[in-house]
Amino acid sequence: MGYLTQPYQLVICLQLSLLFFQCSAKLCSQEQSSALLQFKQLFSFAKTSSSQCDGYQQSYPKMKYWKEDADCCSSWDGVTCDMVTGQVIGLDLSCSWLHGSISSNSSLFFLPRLQKLNLGSNDFNYSKISSGFSQLRSLTLLNLSSSNFTGSIPPSLGGIPSSLANLTELESLDLSSNKLVGQIPMQMASLKSLSVLNLSHNQLEGPVPRGTQFNTFQNDSYAGNPGLCGFPLSESCDMDEAPDPSSPTSFHEGDDSPSWFDWKFAKMGYASGLVIGLSIAYMVFATGRPWWFVKMIEEKQATKVRRVSRRGRARR
Repeated sequence: MGYLTQPYQLVICLQLSLLFFQCSAKLCSQEQSSALLQFKQLFSFAKTSSSQCDGYQQSYPKMKYWKEDADCCSSWDGVTCDMVTGQVIGLDLSCSWLHGSISSNSSLFFLPRLQKLNLGSNDFNYSKISSGFSQLRSLTLLNLSSSNFTGSIPPSLGGIPSSLANLTELESLDLSSNKLVGQIPMQMASLKSLSVLNLSHNQLEGPVPRGTQFNTFQNDSYAGNPGLCGFPLSESCDMDEAPDPSSPTSFHEGDDSPSWFDWKFAKMGYASGLVIGLSIAYMVFATGRPWWFVKMIEEKQATKVRRVSRRGRARR
């Protein structure tokens, strides 16, 4: 029986290790669990909402099986937690049959440590990309591709919402295959960490922003947007290039440089003086004889005549 001792010891050791790990790992907090369950209530589930996944990725309603009495970190499909802090850091709900929309006050934005968010290949019912995404300041990956988003890119992302420009840690952004319109917000050029960008197959137009990271992206980042122009695309813009927000030589009317300030007011003073002078000249000569001017000259002439007469009398 001695030869059974070692396997039994190994099994007992593994069981104790698993028990220790389960006890030491923090469970998903009630606050985050509630936020995710509230987010779940926004959607209905229909297989047709993720039909684009057929043939390359399995699709199924991940959130449908989330249960309130189960730990969201260890039991909920698509949820990843930091095993030290218990904070939700990843949410992969791609191909999850979601049908609905996400408002700016959605409970999704109550997950401050969320780093990776994949909502690709669902149906968000032609809604706009919420500016609320800008609240997820820890995001390094955001995938909203093939999900029936419309409108512009939010500027705060600085519509594509320009608000997305607030996501300073963002490394990967995929908004491809939606119905986004308008221009790419120039604010997005400030995303210094962005290394992967896919805006292809939308209805975007105007110049491609220039900036540190945007200068590294190739044509395929913008394919399927015939209205876009500028580097790196072959289609040039009416202007020479899109503005480079990082360029120190860029001129802005709000700049406080002394030379610009002085010239501005010099031009204003010259223009005002010219207008006033021409106006006075017109009023004087258009009304006929400038009586006040003539009277002044006549008085001076009379004074000179009197002086000459007095001198003549004095000599006699």
